[in-house]
Amino acid sequence: MKSIIYNIYILSIILTLLLSEPSKASIVVTTIEGQELLLYENSYALVVGNSDYENFIRLPGAKDDAKEVAIALKRKGFNVELALNLTQEKFDTLFSDFAFNRGNKKNTRMLFYYAGHGATLPMAGDQTMGYLVMVDTPKPDRDRADFVTKSIDMQYMVTKSQQMLARHVLYMFDSCFSGTILNFRAEVKPQIINHRIQLPVRQFITAGSAEEKVPDKSYFKQVFLDLIEGRVEEPFKDGYITGQELGFYLSSQVPYYFEYQHPQFGKIKNPKLDKGDFLFLAGGVSIVEEIGIGTLEIETNMVLGMEINIYNSSGQHVYCGKGNAEVNDLVPGKYTVVARAPGYSEKIKSVFVNKYRKARVSFLLEELKGRIYVDGAPLDAQIRILNIRHMFKQGIALPPGRYELEVSHPDFVHMEKMVILNANEDLTVEMKLQRKPSSRQKNKRYVTNISAQSIKQKKTLPTNLECHLC
Repeated sequence: MKSIIYNIYILSIILTLLLSEPSKASIVVTTIEGQELLLYENSYALVVGNSDYENFIRLPGAKDDAKEVAIALKRKGFNVELALNLTQEKFDTLFSDFAFNRGNKKNTRMLFYYAGHGATLPMAGDQTMGYLVMVDTPKPDRDRADFVTKSIDMQYMVTKSQQMLARHVLYMFDSCFSGTILNFRAEVKPQIINHRIQLPVRQFITAGSAEEKVPDKSYFKQVFLDLIEGRVEEPFKDGYITGQELGFYLSSQVPYYFEYQHPQFGKIKNPKLDKGDFLFLAGGVSIVEEIGIGTLEIETNMVLGMEINIYNSSGQHVYCGKGNAEVNDLVPGKYTVVARAPGYSEKIKSVFVNKYRKARVSFLLEELKGRIYVDGAPLDAQIRILNIRHMFKQGIALPPGRYELEVSHPDFVHMEKMVILNANEDLTVEMKLQRKPSSRQKNKRYVTNISAQSIKQKKTLPTNLECHLC
């Protein structure tokens, strides 16, 4: 009975993959040399979330993370398959179909995302092997042989990536493990897109190394989604996010939020598969299929006074709007979209609009800020801004507005001053304190006052009193 149910389950997965409409979103990139390259005609993603473990600590967050990633990748133009709580047997069937039936065309990008437990075991010759732990995998210290049989090792993943014909393959593991088969190495700084982007590549990124623990609340997932969905600025502003750029960003940002976790990234140890780079369109830009001709959807954070302008590849102005909009009947080609608003930084993005496609571009305008400096005396005086909670430091960047400054010191008379800061202004405020009078000076004034009073009293003493005293 179990075998019948299992076969029905596998059949349903295969039918879902075969009947689901493949992604037809084409991505064309412009290199630094000015060359336009058709990089992808198809984009596929397999997202796995293992949470309900039988022998390991359960990870309720892994399931939710996998669902979030699947939704985000679909918005980015991927044809996505989401799978939860897999055994080794189910994983093998699903991943093999993903690799061979989806990854069998050249102009394709393949992304595999895994959320769940990972493990590292020693091998002979001072080697190590990383494993993805399935929901029914036993603990290795209790039954090492059964652990190896019921988990997915990195050799399996590397072999499957080499069997794919797809141009670019990226593995992302939201789990901690290591292994000498993976080429974790110090990469050179990501470069601006050039013609080598079209060369094949097999890349991987893990959330941490073997001895580290990944929290159930995944910072790795959140930093990844914030970058590809345009909630943060791309590290290298060229309109694209490469796999190498993503690895650099995750390795620097995740430890900022969780200091015990250090993502690793690299490329396969194969000179024929380590020259290219996986690619996302930056800034929330994606190209997804939808009925219509030459449509561009604009998403913004709708600030006051916003203006959106669109220019075609010849520099001609073709559209002007005030914010969120869907611009139809655009001639297929490359467009430049400019968003600006008073008091906000200008944003410029490029996007391709294709026939029978809808392109999407997102803008998050950031308020321009000014900086405040205080030229005060003495140097060790305390400087505060009374109407905000931020601690003052020289050159503090703040939005335009009115700010109440206070400079104080125990030995000086404190001073307050209201200032107005404008956008992009470097405002220097002079607030030099006057020293308080010292106690000696106070006593001297007191003694002087007493003496003057005594003299005055002497002058007013009656004559008869003077005679009586004599």
